[in-house]
Amino acid sequence: MPYCAARHQGSRAKRADLTRPSHNNSCMYRTKAQAKSVQRRTIRATTLFVVFVCLSLLAVDVWLAWRAREQQLRQAMVSNTNLAAAVAQQMDGMVSEVGHLLDSIAFELEMGRMDPQVLTHLQPILKNHADSNQHVHGLFVYDAQGAWLISSQGSAPTGASNADREYFIHHRSDPSLATRVGKPIVSRSTGVWVIPVSRRLNDPAGHFVGVLLATIDLAHVRELLAGYQIGEHGAVNVAQANTAILVRRPFTVESLGKEMTASVMKQQVLSQPSGNFEIISPVDGVERVASFQRMPNHPLVVTVALSKHEMLSEWRETTWIQTLWILLLCAITALVGSLVVKAVRQRAKVELDLGQTRDELTKANERLAQLASYDGLTGLANRRAFDETLERDFAESCRSGQPLSLVMIDVDHFKQYNDLHGHPQGDWCLQQVARAIESAARRPLDFVARYGGEEMVMVLPNTDAAGALIVAEMARSTVQAMQILHSTQPPRDVSISLGVASRTFDNALPNMQALVQRADEALYQAKAAGRNRVMVHEKEKLFPELVST
Repeated sequence: MPYCAARHQGSRAKRADLTRPSHNNSCMYRTKAQAKSVQRRTIRATTLFVVFVCLSLLAVDVWLAWRAREQQLRQAMVSNTNLAAAVAQQMDGMVSEVGHLLDSIAFELEMGRMDPQVLTHLQPILKNHADSNQHVHGLFVYDAQGAWLISSQGSAPTGASNADREYFIHHRSDPSLATRVGKPIVSRSTGVWVIPVSRRLNDPAGHFVGVLLATIDLAHVRELLAGYQIGEHGAVNVAQANTAILVRRPFTVESLGKEMTASVMKQQVLSQPSGNFEIISPVDGVERVASFQRMPNHPLVVTVALSKHEMLSEWRETTWIQTLWILLLCAITALVGSLVVKAVRQRAKVELDLGQTRDELTKANERLAQLASYDGLTGLANRRAFDETLERDFAESCRSGQPLSLVMIDVDHFKQYNDLHGHPQGDWCLQQVARAIESAARRPLDFVARYGGEEMVMVLPNTDAAGALIVAEMARSTVQAMQILHSTQPPRDVSISLGVASRTFDNALPNMQALVQRADEALYQAKAAGRNRVMVHEKEKLFPELVST
């Protein structure tokens, strides 16, 4: 009994030992978990440290770059202000010199009361002043009605009057004797752009008796402004007090007389003698840093605006080098990740390049196929496509007995048009004529091609001469309605001449060369008859009312 009980207790103890985990195993499990935890913490800490270092370096780089940028802009603004003052001083001196010249001439005129002897005496003096003064293009004296009295350029045109000029209207209504600088105008005596500098003339009683005018060649002012270094995209404006532009570098005719749009910057220019501002130019869309300076002796303002992009070019170069080094340090810190990312990006780039190459090759093949059949200028079918189409349609006409018409077309006096307007305008003219002709050929089987040079052709299957005449007349009238000016002496528009030939059951031509020959002969007849008309070959049978004259 005691033996049996002991055995039973021993068995229970053994089963208990088998079911309890060993101490060594539990310690091993805890060590692996701790190792993974430490690894995660290490990776997290390392990642955070790398990120912190990289962000700190980038933050310092941004701060330094921003400070350098502000300093660069301040220095450029100072240089810009000095340049604006220098240009304003030169322009003010030029206008003052011209103004003093006008005052001296006005004194002699008003003392002599503008009698014919005084005027005759002053004419060579005006010419001498205009020739000796580098700023003066011409000197003119007008009476109270705007008629020319004398000028530095000799005799005045018959019946010439400047009463409609802005400066004349101003002086007639304004009693001030101050020198006035007007908006640029085209000189009626020389045809060049000039800036008018004018002064009112009074009699001893103070009544208006005329205007004294000096003109400054705009090209001369542009040469003066060209001497200043303002960069490739810089600009210099000389404007009236209301910001209306007198001359601008870079020069465009459209900018002459143009005012600044209503804005805070315009109010600043109107209310302050000098200042600075940033602006995106309404003339050419370039962002510039501008400085303006009013002239001390005349109601004019000079604005010098340098391209902000060019002003910061040196700063950008320095910043790029500095940033490159910082990025290189960050890249070294995370080399493995960078290599992986680079490999992925390189693979994506290769795949993208392969896709682009495939697409470009497909487009190139499509383009080659199009070039083989179409004319690159007009978009019509080319000579090769015409020959193939005519051969096929001629064979079909021979087989079926259906009529086939051919219309040869030539642009009248096209060589003269090219000589008058230039080859680019000639290309444009051919494109417009091609569209007009194509619009007349409306049926699905109608075919239009460029035959060569200014010659075009229409192939009209299942169409006899009468039907072809209608289509050809429609094409001619469409071109005529476009009213493309050919020349003014004599005045005429671009027109076309058309020759029609047909192959019918009654007129079975032996081959397509004979059809082309007949259409060409009809075209020659249209030209010989005066052009701008449709002529059907004399051997074609038409109803009388369908014959085009």
